[in-house]
Amino acid sequence: MDVLFAFPAVLLAIAILAVFGAGLSSLILVIGIVNLPMFARLTCVSILAVKGLLYVEASHSLGVSPLWVILRHILPNILATLIMQTSLTVAATILTEAPLSYFGLGVQEPSPSEGNTISVAYGFMQNDPWPSVFPDLAIGFAVLGFNLLG
Repeated sequence: MDVLFAFPAVLLAIAILAVFGAGLSSLILVIGIVNLPMFARLTCVSILAVKGLLYVEASHSLGVSPLWVILRHILPNILATLIMQTSLTVAATILTEAPLSYFGLGVQEPSPSEGNTISVAYGFMQNDPWPSVFPDLAIGFAVLGFNLLG
């Protein structure tokens, strides 16, 4: 996980997409790989923090099965942290997908994507800048919304 953390998300995504090729399925795989270390480390740290609490140790001492301890005590206590991180990761995923689609490495042309829309609008920037402003605003508001949700 530390090796994946060492690279910036967009550069790692470009490197992986160069190996697997462009497309929606490759983009989903890349975004999953890029975000996996953050969730793995957050889950591990959260579980270690909750595992040492007294009521979890009391459940173990009463002979409760480990699966019951996980489902009843540990998972509900780490779920809020994971939900918050998910909303922030969705915002970061939007900021990862848009440049990849802009450069032609993400979602391909017939499918809608903000990066594709900005790429097409770039050809009209000389005459009319408005076609590129609205996709940029849509990305900005979506990222702001998910960050505020988190």
